[in-house]
Amino acid sequence: MTVSLHELQTKALETAQRFIDYDSYQSSAATAVRALHRRCEGWTKEQCKEWFDKSVVAHKHGIAFIQAHSEDAWEAHNQDRNAIDFTPFAGDYMAAHPAFPEDLLLDVLVWAFHWYHLR
Repeated sequence: MTVSLHELQTKALETAQRFIDYDSYQSSAATAVRALHRRCEGWTKEQCKEWFDKSVVAHKHGIAFIQAHSEDAWEAHNQDRNAIDFTPFAGDYMAAHPAFPEDLLLDVLVWAFHWYHLR
C-alpha cells in the first residue's frame, strides 16, 4: 500500500529527529534516507531524500526557534502541560516551512521544547 504524503512527511520528520537528536543512522544522511525509503512504499528514493532534507532543515529550525522563543514556550507549557499550544507565536516558523502541514510543524516544536528544555 502506498504511503500518503502526510505519512511520508511524518516519517521524514521522525527520521530527521532521530538523525539529529539521537545521532542515529551512523551519522550518515544516506543511511537515514535508505531507512526512510524502506518505510515509504510508493515513493522514490529521490523523493524520500528531498523530504528528509526538508525535514532536517525544519527540525533544526524548530530547535533554534524554540530556543529563541523559550519564554513563550514556557508560558504555553505552564498554561496547559497536557496540550501545549505553540500556535500563537509559531507563525514565522510555519511560514518558513510551507511544504509541511501545521500539525506536523507544531509537533516538531513540542518535541524540541520537551527534548531541549524539559529533560
